[in-house]
Amino acid sequence: MKRGNRKEWKERMAQIKANNRKIWDSGKCPVCGSALRQNLALTGWIQCEQYGAEGFRKDSSKAACDFQMLI
Repeated sequence: MKRGNRKEWKERMAQIKANNRKIWDSGKCPVCGSALRQNLALTGWIQCEQYGAEGFRKDSSKAACDFQMLI
């Protein structure tokens, strides 16, 4: 990997992390507006509480949401 590309990559990752931190601090999913929760299987893994199959979502009567991110 060339140095220039690595520098651009690091800058891009810093932007993504800052944006994800803002989303986490808001406490709301940017896709559906539901609350966010941590998935304890992996440090920093954040999911919409409506993520997953019926029975795993907070409210199975609402539509599923596929939003997830790492912080």
